[in-house]
Amino acid sequence: MRLSRWTLMLLVLLIAAACTSAGNALPSLVSPREAQTRLESQENVVLLDVRTPQEWVTDGHAPGAVLIPLDELQSRAAAELDEAATILVICRSGNRSGPAADLLRQMGFSRVAEVEGGLRNWAAQGLEVVYD
Repeated sequence: MRLSRWTLMLLVLLIAAACTSAGNALPSLVSPREAQTRLESQENVVLLDVRTPQEWVTDGHAPGAVLIPLDELQSRAAAELDEAATILVICRSGNRSGPAADLLRQMGFSRVAEVEGGLRNWAAQGLEVVYD
């Protein structure tokens, strides 16, 4: 089978576009350090904490995080989060961030990742935790 020059050029362009978009894809899981780097260096990145208000107060939270408890996420996400934002979901240990990330994706949020190991891992990595 012989391809025309135009077909071959189109094929090359499509492959290049696919490789470029895959290289920029957000992984489904990011380390606390990568999350911190994204928060500091990229625009429109949200660190979404899905723990309870009690955990937020008692255990502290990452600076700049937004609290929307998992049981309120479906009712509040559309009004409080930007669908174009990169949303990094964090919980205490990583058990709630998966279901939260899945729910956000089902709601149309396409740039969602979990922070590996939750706030426990965040603190263990020596990243700042604040109390207020």
